[in-house]
Amino acid sequence: MIAQGGPIEIGEDNIIEELVTIVNKRSEPLRIGQGNRIACAVTLDSVAAIGNYNTIEAKVSLGPNVTVGNDSILSTGLSLDDGAQVASQVVLYGKGQVRALDDAAAKVIK
Repeated sequence: MIAQGGPIEIGEDNIIEELVTIVNKRSEPLRIGQGNRIACAVTLDSVAAIGNYNTIEAKVSLGPNVTVGNDSILSTGLSLDDGAQVASQVVLYGKGQVRALDDAAAKVIK
């Protein structure tokens, strides 16, 4: 974890596995909620916020100002950057493809 700009705030009951890189170059805090699972070799580079109870699978890369809602799954190898917003209760996989757990919640805004 490298807080080059603002702080990195991590909530309770998160599982952060080995080889995870968390960097905050922004002046605002990088906030990670509670109950998240962040798998091996994930990169979080100046992400704005990650909500609660998300699963971020191996080798996911989230870039500057990305926001993740609650109860979502980001599948292995996914890459999002430049302010992408992931709504709550969605499953993301591949390159920009979306499959929703709840059709009303399916939104990815770039």
